[in-house]
Amino acid sequence: MKSNVLFLLLVFSSLNTVLAQTLEWKLNGNTVTSDSKLGTNNGYDLIIETGNLERFRVTDAGNIGIGLAFPEHKLDFIMCHFSAT
Repeated sequence: MKSNVLFLLLVFSSLNTVLAQTLEWKLNGNTVTSDSKLGTNNGYDLIIETGNLERFRVTDAGNIGIGLAFPEHKLDFIMCHFSAT
C-alpha cells in the first residue's frame, strides 16, 4: 500500500511538472492549437518592457498605455516626432 501511494505521488508530481512546462509562454514563441491568452489573473497591470524600461501597459481597468505608466483612456500614448524620407 505504501509503495502504491509513493508511486502515485511520483506520477502526479511528474505530470504536474510536465503540465506546468507546457502551459508557460516561451521567450522564443509558442505553438498553440486553439485560442490562448497572455495576462494577469488578479488586479495587476500587464507591463511589457525592453531595455529594463516600461514600453507598454494594459491596466486592470482595460486602458492601454504606450510610453505611459498610467494611461487614462482606452488607448493613451505619447506623441513622437518623425521625419518622412
